[in-house]
Amino acid sequence: MAVRRRFSALCEKAGIGTGWQLRETRHTAVSVLSSYGVPIEAIADVVGHANANITKAVYRHQLGDDIAAAALAWDAFTAAATAPAEGSS
Repeated sequence: MAVRRRFSALCEKAGIGTGWQLRETRHTAVSVLSSYGVPIEAIADVVGHANANITKAVYRHQLGDDIAAAALAWDAFTAAATAPAEGSS
């Protein structure tokens, strides 16, 4: 039996309907792992990406608020690190 047909049969058996595509499980996995605080590098490994930048680019809309918070923290850190010292001109 073809993979798509087998997957459709499994979805039907699970009671979630047959309109699902196998790739949607990958998107779900990224969302769930992110919501549980799994580091982006580990998520990239799980979904088979060469590096975390690919995962960030592809799944940016699905990654949890933790990643957005980390980006804001990094922005604040780099802004502070590059700001001129007080009293210097």
